[in-house]
Formats: sequence, C-alpha cells, structure tokens
Amino acid sequence: ESFTYAYASSSNTVSLTFPTPYANPGPTDEHVTVAFSTVVADVAGNQRNDDISNVATLTDHSSTGGLVTAANPSLNTLVVEPDVTIAKTVNPTKIQPGGTNTFTITVTNQSLTGVSSAYDIVGTDTIPSGLVYVPSSVGLSGPSGTAGESAGVVSWSIPELDPGQIDIITYQVNPPVPSAMTNGQTFLNTAYLTSWNGVNGGGAGTRSYGSINSAVSLPAEFPDLVVTKSVPNGSAAFANQPFTWEVSVNNNTT
Repeated sequence: ESFTYAYASSSNTVSLTFPTPYANPGPTDEHVTVAFSTVVADVAGNQRNDDISNVATLTDHSSTGGLVTAANPSLNTLVVEPDVTIAKTVNPTKIQPGGTNTFTITVTNQSLTGVSSAYDIVGTDTIPSGLVYVPSSVGLSGPSGTAGESAGVVSWSIPELDPGQIDIITYQVNPPVPSAMTNGQTFLNTAYLTSWNGVNGGGAGTRSYGSINSAVSLPAEFPDLVVTKSVPNGSAAFANQPFTWEVSVNNNTT
C-alpha cells in the first residue's frame, strides 16, 4: 500500500501518512509498525542521566468525519556516558638516596546510574627529570590494557573499561646520585588521561573525552648529620691523668 514517509528537520519530526481512503484489506485488525533510527546529538544539553522524551501521535479522520487524536505515554531515553577518573599515589612518600619508589596510577570507570563503558582510553606519565626509571618495572593489572615505557615516558592504552572496572598501572624509579639532591627538594609527577571515547571506535558525531590528570609530590630526604665535640670534665689536662673528650652525632629532624 502507498504509505508516505517524511522527515521535517525544522521540527525534528518523522511522519507516516496513510493512503486516502484507507481500509483494512481483510476482516481482522491490521498492524502497522514504523521503525526509524536516531543519533543522540553531541550537544551541551545531552548529559549523563538526562532523559530525552519522545511521543508518537496518531491523527485520524473517522468514518463519520470527526478528528481523532491519540498519543502514547511519553517514552524516555536515558543519556549514558562513561565517567572515568584517574588517581595517582607514590610509596614510600619520600625519596632517599639508594631507595626505590613505586608510582601507582588508578584508572576507574565509576559504577553509577547512567554510566556506560569507556573505550580507547589513552594515558601518559612523563617521569620527572632527575628520577631514573627502573627497567622493566612498568606493569598494568585489570580487565584489559597494555603499558610500557620509552625515553622516560610511561604510556598505556585500555581498549574498554566497563562501569565499575579498574585498571592499575605501576612503575618504579630510583633517585639521582646524592650529590645531585638537596634535602627538601621536591619532584612533581603528573599522570594524564589524554582521551577516551563513549562509543567503541569513536568516529564522526560521537563524543570524545579528556584530558584529566592527577599529580603527586615526592620530596627528597636524606641524613642531616651534625657532629659536635666537647670536654665534659673541663679543658685542664694533668700529666699522667685521664682526659675525656665527648663526640656527639645528631641526625636533625627534616
């Protein structure tokens, strides 16, 4: 039968027009199904947990010529998006000559209402100048992903992170030689999630995210020794008699 379909961009409306006149071809009820696809626009008004309402309306001229209008209850489409966070820690929290420190980067897709899977997550972490990467120490644990180090930059790639899932990236560093450090010196280290997608593969019209970061400060500390010498029994010395010197070594609080 000659149904007519149309889309009006000005009103964002899809319409179906029945042939005139229209009658069921048989004695039983006839069912007409209209199916069409839409794209959730990447606009500021469409945010996670927003409801997009949609109503279908049927307008019919009855056999008596009267206008009959019927509409279904509003159907809501929930806007979902990934909610990815990054957090960075270091242990021990201070760096000492000859020591080893472990940086931990935690990437989480939150488990909340309206949160969807995140795809193609990419991150980098540039090791601060002066710190020395421990070879082969980088690792990634979690449902998926790879991590590596090259020329002082730790990077990772996570193909998919579903709501509630966590990936953890770790690596180790050694301090510079003691002569290159000063007590109280601080190394600032920042990890970045540079980008991720809300649709697998991304592409035109889809929403991309990033960049976010997390930083941690790593202060240096090492012994601060002060040596003092005294004569607790006085400075007078007598022949053939013991004489006492006292040497004290103090490690100052930093």
